[in-house]
Amino acid sequence: MGNNHQYTVRSFRGYDVADSYQEALEKAEKMIDDIIPQWAEEYWWAEIRNNVSFCSQLVYKNKIGLIKTIRFTKWLHLI
Repeated sequence: MGNNHQYTVRSFRGYDVADSYQEALEKAEKMIDDIIPQWAEEYWWAEIRNNVSFCSQLVYKNKIGLIKTIRFTKWLHLI
């Protein structure tokens, strides 16, 4: 079964799919919020992958709760 959604959102704990960037960003933030109580700060991240262009964006939160992103790049998967 293929993924017919525009975006895939993943963390080290699982993944979800979304049809818009805004929805993907909201799901990434929720994933991170679920990780924060149980894991150290280095795990407070999620990746948003565009399934059409194959570009990725890393989303993370810092200790004061600000969401930060590293822009889309086709090379993020090599990190």
